[in-house]
Amino acid sequence: MLPQEIKSSPKLPKFRLISMGKIIYYIFFFFFVYTAKSQAVLQGTATNVYDGDTFTLVTSGDEKIKIRVVGIDAPEANQEYGINSRDYARAILDQKKVTVYLEPGETYGRKLGVVVTEDGIHFNYQMVATGNAWWYDYYSDDKYLEAAMKEAQINQKGLWSKSNPIAPWEWRKLNK
Repeated sequence: MLPQEIKSSPKLPKFRLISMGKIIYYIFFFFFVYTAKSQAVLQGTATNVYDGDTFTLVTSGDEKIKIRVVGIDAPEANQEYGINSRDYARAILDQKKVTVYLEPGETYGRKLGVVVTEDGIHFNYQMVATGNAWWYDYYSDDKYLEAAMKEAQINQKGLWSKSNPIAPWEWRKLNK
């Protein structure tokens, strides 16, 4: 016969199953929060949206900072689909409150950053996912941007609906 303490084993806690989507969301969320805490952050109003990847941020102290959206490259204004890309960026950013998570370095006097609107739109991702910019793989290893571009290509969104879109970096070489 077994001793009393062995007969009445404690009840094990019940575990809930979490969907894979929720797991990926939480991993992405915690990664984003962790990396955001280690970066310099700017907040202000987006103005002067020059094209699909460059705008001016006006801070609460009226400081004007030119921002280059990191990880993407949008068509130039005089390139095919350039005006469409710029107009889409303006619709999301112009005169809206944004947070910019700065990346190290600058390019042509512009600060590099990941841009999130006050209503939670991850602008860098949105531009690529809608086919309004390329994932700039030469400067970025962001797998979310890579996946967004592949999805936009498959679904022929935005510039991918054109017969032979030319990447902005290639277009700039051809039009020096």
